[in-house]
Amino acid sequence: MGGGQNNVLATNITHFGIALYQGKGMSTPLTLGNGSGNGYRVTAGLDTARSTFTFTSVPFRNGSGILNGGDFRTTASMSMIYN
Repeated sequence: MGGGQNNVLATNITHFGIALYQGKGMSTPLTLGNGSGNGYRVTAGLDTARSTFTFTSVPFRNGSGILNGGDFRTTASMSMIYN
């Protein structure tokens, strides 16, 4: 999604996305992209003892345009390699 936010999934609604963060809360953005090579470092939300990864999703308004209410769609695929 535009606006320099590399942790926001675009949706089918103009000016509206879903921001993703590592772990609980909004202190560590979950970088989106192809993660070529070794990908992006996970610094929060990974519990190796339980083999779980927690992330937070938050509605995001991009810019000051008008937001129209309604159903929205977005998709993402996530894969993790643990070394």
